[in-house]
Amino acid sequence: MHRLAKFLVFILVCPPFTGCGSSGSNDAGNSSTLAGSSSSSAVDLAPDTEVSKPNILLIIADDLGLDSSAQYSISRDLPNTPTLDALAASGVVFENAWATPACTTTRGSLITGMHGVNSGVDTVPNLMDSNLLTLQRALKSDAATADYSTAVIGKWHIAGTGRDLNHPLDSGVGYYWGNIAGTIADYSNWLLTTDAVQSTSTTYHTTAVTDKAIEWVSDQSSPWFLWLAYVAPHSPYHNPPQDLHDRALSGTADDINANKRAYFLAAIEAMDAEIGRLLEAMTPAERANTLILYIGDNGTPGNVADNSVYSSGKTKGTLYEGGVRVPMLVSGAGVTREAQREEALVNTVDFYPTI
Repeated sequence: MHRLAKFLVFILVCPPFTGCGSSGSNDAGNSSTLAGSSSSSAVDLAPDTEVSKPNILLIIADDLGLDSSAQYSISRDLPNTPTLDALAASGVVFENAWATPACTTTRGSLITGMHGVNSGVDTVPNLMDSNLLTLQRALKSDAATADYSTAVIGKWHIAGTGRDLNHPLDSGVGYYWGNIAGTIADYSNWLLTTDAVQSTSTTYHTTAVTDKAIEWVSDQSSPWFLWLAYVAPHSPYHNPPQDLHDRALSGTADDINANKRAYFLAAIEAMDAEIGRLLEAMTPAERANTLILYIGDNGTPGNVADNSVYSSGKTKGTLYEGGVRVPMLVSGAGVTREAQREEALVNTVDFYPTI
């Protein structure tokens, strides 16, 4: 059983995760038995136990390391994130979660359950083989979870240079809406791909993906798995809409260049506000039946890292702790531990077999 699967069994209701222990290798590989199947590792339930399938919300924060996460006390210069704080207070904060040093390679590990040496997603940018048994495809191919609707909203960044607009759908995603490429030059004027059709969005990206997530969730009549990938606080550093943060920032180019971390933290606060809006938009019943998994994709970039914690040469893009140790929270449906911290070793490949 994978590490994350082993430790979540103690904090989650077992039924949705009963198939997570079917592989004994270090990589999830492409075995169709990994998602929701019955196996010898499944937890037995009493015959009269009623099993409810939870909705699964996976939130991926971009370029957000521990030194920029208020749920970890390693920095004195932190964002104000009441939504994430509340999730931490109602669930579990993982102290020992590890990703890869970059966006693409971490996303490849999450969606394939394999390290890059096995999936081929080992560089940035990288075109993932769309024939792999992705997490969304595994859910749909197993009878126990075939009724789940799946969507990816936000950053994709595993389609190479981003020219293949069909890549998310060809990779087994039920619905795609967001930015195929990894970066955005202007957060208020960016190239949007809806399934395989491109257009221009002038809505602030963090708000736009939240709007679409609210709309998609409200349209679902069956259990759902939503992969929600924000881009901010990834560069370019900018001043988010003022109603999404409380910092007094001018937004001028000179001020941004002189105070990059302040703008970086403002973008995190904006993301937190929009995550809160998404959760508040759910009905009480839906929220109660939604499992929330939150993780950063790599460490903070060197030019905005808290250098009293991680020096600039030991941050994103490196194999030092500042590049690969990431924030992770688990809260919501089935999580019985509250305001606790977990020391167990977890890697991003563990999400696949657990989900």
